Amino acid sequence: MKNMTFRKSLTAAAVAASLGFPALAVAQDAQNDVSAEEQVERIQVTGSRIRRADIEGANPVSVFTSADLEKVGITDVGDFIQRMPAMSGSPIGTTTNNGGSGAVTVNLRGLGSARTLTLVNGRRTVDGGDFQTIPASMIERIEVLKDGASAVYGADAVAGVVNVITKKSVQGVEVNFNYRTSTETENDRERTLSIVTGREFADGDFVFGVDITEQSPVYQGDTDFNIFQNPYAGLDGSSVAQNGPTATGPNANAILLGSGSVPCGQVITPSGNYILEACQDGEGSYESWDGAGYVASRDDFREYVGSGPGNDTYNYAPVNYIQTPYTKINVFSNGSFKVADDVEAYTELRVNKRESEQMLASTPYDTAFNPAFSPNIAVSPDNYYNPFDEDVTRVRRRVLEVDRGFTQDVLQGQAVLGLRGYLTDTWSFDVNYNYGYRTRTDIDTGQFVGSRLEKALGPSFEDADGNIVCGTPGSVVDGCVPMNLFGGNGSITPDMLDYVGVTLSDHYRSQLDTFNASVSGDLFELPAGWAGAAFGYEYRRNWYSYSPDSGKAQGTVTGNTGGGTEGSIVVNSLFGEVALPLLSGAPLAEILEADVGFRYDDFSTFGSETTFQAGLRWQPVDGLLVRGTYGEVFRAPTISDLYSPQVDSFPSGSDPCRATNWGELSGDQQANCVAQGVPQGGHGNDDSQLRAKVGGNEELQPESGDTTTIGLAWSPEFADGFNVTLDWYKIDIENVIDSVSAQNTLNGCVNGVQYLCDLVTRRDNGTLQQVVALPQNLTSRVAEGIDAEFEYNFSTEIGEFRAFLGWTHVLKRENTVVNEFGNLETVDLAGTYDQQYTTSTYAEDKANFTLDWFWEDITVSYAAEYIGGLDYEFLYVPQPSTVDSQMYHDLSVAYDSEWGTRFSIGLTNITDEEPPYIDGALNGSTDPSTYRVLGRGAFFRVSHTF
Repeated sequence: MKNMTFRKSLTAAAVAASLGFPALAVAQDAQNDVSAEEQVERIQVTGSRIRRADIEGANPVSVFTSADLEKVGITDVGDFIQRMPAMSGSPIGTTTNNGGSGAVTVNLRGLGSARTLTLVNGRRTVDGGDFQTIPASMIERIEVLKDGASAVYGADAVAGVVNVITKKSVQGVEVNFNYRTSTETENDRERTLSIVTGREFADGDFVFGVDITEQSPVYQGDTDFNIFQNPYAGLDGSSVAQNGPTATGPNANAILLGSGSVPCGQVITPSGNYILEACQDGEGSYESWDGAGYVASRDDFREYVGSGPGNDTYNYAPVNYIQTPYTKINVFSNGSFKVADDVEAYTELRVNKRESEQMLASTPYDTAFNPAFSPNIAVSPDNYYNPFDEDVTRVRRRVLEVDRGFTQDVLQGQAVLGLRGYLTDTWSFDVNYNYGYRTRTDIDTGQFVGSRLEKALGPSFEDADGNIVCGTPGSVVDGCVPMNLFGGNGSITPDMLDYVGVTLSDHYRSQLDTFNASVSGDLFELPAGWAGAAFGYEYRRNWYSYSPDSGKAQGTVTGNTGGGTEGSIVVNSLFGEVALPLLSGAPLAEILEADVGFRYDDFSTFGSETTFQAGLRWQPVDGLLVRGTYGEVFRAPTISDLYSPQVDSFPSGSDPCRATNWGELSGDQQANCVAQGVPQGGHGNDDSQLRAKVGGNEELQPESGDTTTIGLAWSPEFADGFNVTLDWYKIDIENVIDSVSAQNTLNGCVNGVQYLCDLVTRRDNGTLQQVVALPQNLTSRVAEGIDAEFEYNFSTEIGEFRAFLGWTHVLKRENTVVNEFGNLETVDLAGTYDQQYTTSTYAEDKANFTLDWFWEDITVSYAAEYIGGLDYEFLYVPQPSTVDSQMYHDLSVAYDSEWGTRFSIGLTNITDEEPPYIDGALNGSTDPSTYRVLGRGAFFRVSHTF
């Protein structure tokens, strides 16, 4: 089985060399052990199932090794991949607090993480692409296919594929410790310990490893960055872009907007609107609360009119995480052993255990959305703490007395068992079963249970012993603790919280079963060579279950509520590829080869889908390869897309029918507001967050589209060690699964679009209750651009040098959306931060540059990351603004000692670039998926091989 072992070791070197990446280090060991004849054995590269001797395929593929991660001190694989020039958009990661889940995803071409297929050793994962389950220590290399591949891998491979190849050959024991911190931010640290061991023996090999990583929490308040300390809303776009946001002085270009849900509380009664006097000067949100509380009497309240209480807002910014904590343990193993002369069995096992957390500002309790004394009365007039002589119909109060946290406990396992080998001298086979199971338990704290709020905000009185008790003198509610919403911060005591507080527990489960059988080999001989082929069958079943806390399912608790779902999708697939050598050794055609592939997928949910792809490889002269591909792609709706029940969401936005917007509306628009039940002059609710209902839609159909690439790879003879690849790509997707934003639904309704008005529900007083925003096959997306990679390796008297430059220029990134008039409109997102539709970053240019110097036992590595500038529009004030281009510089030094220990030390973001201000961005007024948010950093790594 020596040849099979060699094929595995050769793949990394061959692929890297063919794509303009340094291949010397990974290829050298293999070359020492095999003859020249053995080196032409066939290999398989991401994007094709055909094993072939010619390693440069028609598809554009980028390859990175584990050494590339080590040079910049990164153990977060997803974070490393997202920095690639071809990546765009704003996927979730460990710096995503608002909307994060502890997972790490990537977004190729900015088309959405769901359209980038993640594989491990060419097989799907049960998590659908969570890189927290992939430890850095198990990685041999990462192959990124920057082309649609539905004909090869099925649904979801729309923008491309990220294929993580694990280590198959380790001799001895490798121990690594990595420590990362920020030199500018308090409390930031990440520690990783990994142990990998393995052995090769006559009939097989075995690898086993363990990774343990701990990352600390960092609050926005732990940093020195101004934008993390304050809830700015920009007023002057050009000034903010030049000077940053400031709310003080004669040149102020922003205001401190904050949240209208303040610790002092806002109260509405039939006779008027009130706020506690302690907040009348507007300083309450920016001063430290001492927790002493306030005397609750009507005299302490002042009346306010219109939409809100003047300058009284709450500064939520410093108490949000900007880096979320987690602890994870990854265990993995790979093994293979000979079971017959030309057959080997192989196994893979990965187990991941993760605990992670997000922390938002304290609960903004609002009886308009959350349970209270009754559906129409927030607080009983007979409540002991009610300072009014009447019903309180609404209370809106920031409950600073309790934290609002979200934790995840994830356990995932994935196992593969397979057989591979040779049927004949030229035909190989691979049969495997891939099983994955994932459980996730979410715990939400800082919420309240409705049945107890009803009692705590109901009638209460002082008994003969001086105790405040629930009920009336003739009917005491045992165990109940009355709640004081009227005394400002500190008035809600621990006993009150213990009575109304609740810990909510949600459970997610998913399972993946895949059976795959394929053959690959020579089909028939043509004048230019043998036609290669691969054929196969695949069965895949995805099962998913979401069981929310019963309080959420029944809508009896505060916070986001909604029901659960359960379902499965079964797919039976047939696939095939043929590679046809058309010319060989002819004038201006050293190689001319065509590739054709097809796939038939039969889904249990919506029927069947057939996809096709074709590629052409033309080598007119030695050193120059011209290539092109065309393929059909599709993405099937997920179980969540189809069957999720309606749940709450609170996107940022502004109701156009509110009083502060009324004067800006035309007469027809005002009439449309009145027709919805809004009083003339607008309503007085100035909420900056809209309540939306999101969920599934069983009528959804698959997205479909096509991808095209044309490029070249050039290795000129006159410049030894120099390689360049240049590729143009275009991806066009139709029937995109999307929903009309809550803001555009409201805007369209006020402009008289009736089908959008049907999605809006208002209360009797005209204030907004909810907007329904379910997914539909509404729109289209287009991504077009140019990828370029340059590599130059050369030797000098003072050592070897290796330089690499990767660059992506986006020509077009179009989304067709439903605009504020209810019409379909195409917007180009290239070079923008899209505030209105996707809240994501789409830099027009991204580039990575690395320069490595190898001298004796020392390696010095420099890396630069460039992100082009952006245009965007403020969220609350229609002012255009810009984000300057960003350049990050990293430097590391590694020393290989004579006793087998390697020491590495490095600085990241050497120039201490601050994260840019982006008005209205959900996490820290910036995009933490794109920009570095903790300032200058440092790392230390030590590894030893026994």
